[in-house]
Amino acid sequence: MKKRVKNKVYIYFIIIVLILIIAGVLIYNYYKKGLLLAPETNVILNPDFESWDSITSPTLWQKGSGVAVSQSGDKFNGVYSVQLTRTSGYGYTLGQDILVNPGEKYYFEIYMKKLTGEVAWARVVNPLAGGSYNAWQWQSFVSQYNNGVWQKFSQTITIPAGITKVRFELGGSSMNALYDNAKLA
Repeated sequence: MKKRVKNKVYIYFIIIVLILIIAGVLIYNYYKKGLLLAPETNVILNPDFESWDSITSPTLWQKGSGVAVSQSGDKFNGVYSVQLTRTSGYGYTLGQDILVNPGEKYYFEIYMKKLTGEVAWARVVNPLAGGSYNAWQWQSFVSQYNNGVWQKFSQTITIPAGITKVRFELGGSSMNALYDNAKLA
Protein backbone atom coordinates (compact mmCIF):
# COMPACT_ATOMS: atom_id res chain seq x y z
CA MET A 1 0.00 0.00 0.00
CA LYS A 2 2.84 2.41 0.91
CA LYS A 3 4.54 1.63 -2.39
CA ARG A 4 1.41 2.62 -4.36
CA VAL A 5 1.13 5.94 -2.53
CA LYS A 6 4.83 6.56 -3.10
CA ASN A 7 4.42 5.88 -6.86
CA LYS A 8 1.45 8.29 -7.07
CA VAL A 9 3.42 11.02 -5.31
CA TYR A 10 6.32 10.45 -7.71
CA ILE A 11 3.98 10.69 -10.77
CA TYR A 12 2.37 13.90 -9.45
CA PHE A 13 5.81 15.35 -8.83
CA ILE A 14 6.87 14.62 -12.43
CA ILE A 15 3.66 16.17 -13.81
CA ILE A 16 4.16 19.35 -11.76
CA VAL A 17 7.79 19.62 -12.90
CA LEU A 18 6.76 19.23 -16.57
CA ILE A 19 4.04 21.88 -16.21
CA LEU A 20 6.55 24.30 -14.65
CA ILE A 21 9.05 23.67 -17.45
CA ILE A 22 6.44 24.28 -20.15
CA ALA A 23 5.19 27.42 -18.39
CA GLY A 24 8.77 28.68 -18.09
CA VAL A 25 9.46 28.16 -21.79
CA LEU A 26 6.25 29.96 -22.77
CA ILE A 27 6.94 32.89 -20.45
CA TYR A 28 10.53 33.14 -21.71
CA ASN A 29 9.41 33.16 -25.35
CA TYR A 30 6.78 35.80 -24.66
CA TYR A 31 8.89 38.24 -22.65
CA LYS A 32 12.41 37.72 -23.98
CA LYS A 33 11.79 36.99 -27.62
CA GLY A 34 8.63 39.05 -28.09
CA LEU A 35 6.70 36.11 -29.46
CA LEU A 36 2.95 36.09 -29.09
CA LEU A 37 1.39 33.00 -27.63
CA ALA A 38 -1.92 33.49 -29.44
CA PRO A 39 -2.32 33.88 -33.22
CA GLU A 40 -1.92 37.46 -34.38
CA THR A 41 -5.06 39.36 -35.24
CA ASN A 42 -5.58 40.24 -38.89
CA VAL A 43 -6.54 43.93 -39.09
CA ILE A 44 -7.91 43.54 -42.64
CA LEU A 45 -11.70 43.30 -42.65
CA ASN A 46 -13.22 40.73 -45.02
CA PRO A 47 -9.69 39.54 -45.92
CA ASP A 48 -10.84 36.51 -47.89
CA PHE A 49 -13.52 38.34 -49.92
CA GLU A 50 -16.29 36.03 -48.72
CA SER A 51 -18.75 38.88 -48.00
CA TRP A 52 -20.11 41.06 -50.83
CA ASP A 53 -22.55 44.00 -50.92
CA SER A 54 -23.11 43.15 -54.59
CA ILE A 55 -21.19 41.03 -57.12
CA THR A 56 -19.04 44.10 -57.91
CA SER A 57 -18.44 45.33 -54.37
CA PRO A 58 -16.68 43.30 -51.66
CA THR A 59 -17.90 44.34 -48.21
CA LEU A 60 -15.69 46.87 -46.36
CA TRP A 61 -13.30 47.45 -49.26
CA GLN A 62 -13.00 50.93 -50.85
CA LYS A 63 -13.04 51.02 -54.64
CA GLY A 64 -10.68 53.21 -56.63
CA SER A 65 -11.34 54.25 -60.22
CA GLY A 66 -10.74 52.80 -63.66
CA VAL A 67 -11.25 49.16 -62.76
CA ALA A 68 -13.87 46.46 -63.01
CA VAL A 69 -14.30 44.63 -59.70
CA SER A 70 -16.03 41.26 -59.68
CA GLN A 71 -16.64 38.25 -57.48
CA SER A 72 -14.84 35.11 -58.65
CA GLY A 73 -15.27 31.45 -57.81
CA ASP A 74 -11.62 30.89 -58.79
CA LYS A 75 -10.22 31.23 -55.30
CA PHE A 76 -7.22 30.26 -53.22
CA ASN A 77 -9.34 29.48 -50.18
CA GLY A 78 -13.00 29.73 -49.16
CA VAL A 79 -15.77 30.34 -51.68
CA TYR A 80 -14.76 33.59 -53.46
CA SER A 81 -11.83 35.75 -54.43
CA VAL A 82 -11.89 39.24 -55.91
CA GLN A 83 -11.10 39.76 -59.59
CA LEU A 84 -9.73 43.13 -60.70
CA THR A 85 -9.62 44.03 -64.38
CA ARG A 86 -8.05 47.29 -65.56
CA THR A 87 -8.24 47.74 -69.32
CA SER A 88 -5.81 50.67 -69.35
CA GLY A 89 -3.87 52.90 -67.02
CA TYR A 90 -2.25 52.27 -63.69
CA GLY A 91 -3.33 52.72 -60.12
CA TYR A 92 -5.10 51.93 -56.90
CA THR A 93 -8.22 49.87 -57.44
CA LEU A 94 -9.31 48.39 -54.11
CA GLY A 95 -8.17 49.08 -50.55
CA GLN A 96 -8.74 49.52 -46.84
CA ASP A 97 -7.49 52.27 -44.54
CA ILE A 98 -6.14 50.94 -41.23
CA LEU A 99 -5.02 52.75 -38.06
CA VAL A 100 -1.53 51.69 -36.95
CA ASN A 101 1.19 52.71 -34.48
CA PRO A 102 4.56 54.03 -35.70
CA GLY A 103 7.42 51.60 -35.16
CA GLU A 104 5.19 48.51 -34.92
CA LYS A 105 5.96 45.47 -37.04
CA TYR A 106 3.22 43.91 -39.16
CA TYR A 107 3.14 40.73 -41.20
CA PHE A 108 1.87 41.51 -44.73
CA GLU A 109 0.49 38.66 -46.87
CA ILE A 110 -1.67 38.20 -49.97
CA TYR A 111 -2.35 35.47 -52.51
CA MET A 112 -2.41 36.70 -56.12
CA LYS A 113 -3.12 35.03 -59.42
CA LYS A 114 -2.32 37.19 -62.45
CA LEU A 115 -4.18 36.08 -65.54
CA THR A 116 -3.26 38.66 -68.21
CA GLY A 117 -1.79 42.11 -68.63
CA GLU A 118 1.24 44.04 -67.48
CA VAL A 119 1.52 44.23 -63.69
CA ALA A 120 -0.67 43.27 -60.72
CA TRP A 121 0.30 44.38 -57.23
CA ALA A 122 -0.57 44.52 -53.55
CA ARG A 123 1.02 47.14 -51.32
CA VAL A 124 0.91 48.99 -48.03
CA VAL A 125 1.03 52.78 -48.43
CA ASN A 126 0.63 56.01 -46.48
CA PRO A 127 -2.64 57.36 -47.97
CA LEU A 128 -1.99 60.88 -46.63
CA ALA A 129 1.53 61.53 -47.97
CA GLY A 130 0.98 62.19 -51.67
CA GLY A 131 3.98 63.36 -53.63
CA SER A 132 6.59 61.09 -55.11
CA TYR A 133 6.21 57.34 -55.40
CA ASN A 134 8.89 56.66 -52.76
CA ALA A 135 7.32 59.10 -50.27
CA TRP A 136 4.17 57.10 -49.74
CA GLN A 137 4.93 53.47 -50.50
CA TRP A 138 7.24 51.30 -48.49
CA GLN A 139 6.15 47.76 -49.25
CA SER A 140 4.88 46.23 -52.45
CA PHE A 141 4.49 42.86 -54.10
CA VAL A 142 4.36 42.76 -57.86
CA SER A 143 3.40 39.87 -60.09
CA GLN A 144 4.55 40.35 -63.67
CA TYR A 145 3.95 36.76 -64.71
CA ASN A 146 0.80 35.64 -66.52
CA ASN A 147 1.15 32.15 -65.19
CA GLY A 148 -2.42 31.68 -63.92
CA VAL A 149 -1.11 30.14 -60.68
CA TRP A 150 -1.88 31.31 -57.14
CA GLN A 151 1.24 32.86 -55.61
CA LYS A 152 1.79 33.83 -51.97
CA PHE A 153 3.54 37.13 -51.30
CA SER A 154 4.54 37.92 -47.72
CA GLN A 155 6.93 39.99 -45.66
CA THR A 156 7.25 41.67 -42.27
CA ILE A 157 7.14 45.47 -42.43
CA THR A 158 7.81 48.18 -39.85
CA ILE A 159 5.51 51.22 -39.81
CA PRO A 160 7.66 54.36 -40.34
CA ALA A 161 7.86 57.12 -37.73
CA GLY A 162 4.96 59.56 -37.87
CA ILE A 163 2.61 57.19 -39.72
CA THR A 164 -0.68 56.45 -37.94
CA LYS A 165 -2.74 55.24 -40.89
CA VAL A 166 -1.90 52.93 -43.78
CA ARG A 167 -3.85 51.69 -46.77
CA PHE A 168 -3.67 48.06 -47.86
CA GLU A 169 -4.08 48.41 -51.64
CA LEU A 170 -4.63 46.09 -54.57
CA GLY A 171 -4.18 47.27 -58.14
CA GLY A 172 -2.01 47.25 -61.20
CA SER A 173 -1.48 48.33 -64.76
CA SER A 174 -3.57 47.05 -67.67
CA MET A 175 -4.19 43.74 -65.97
CA ASN A 176 -6.62 41.00 -65.03
CA ALA A 177 -5.83 39.40 -61.68
CA LEU A 178 -7.36 37.55 -58.73
CA TYR A 179 -6.63 38.27 -55.04
CA ASP A 180 -7.46 36.26 -51.91
CA ASN A 181 -6.53 35.88 -48.22
CA ALA A 182 -5.23 39.39 -47.53
CA LYS A 183 -3.46 39.75 -44.19
CA LEU A 184 -1.92 42.54 -42.15
CA ALA A 185 -1.27 41.33 -38.60
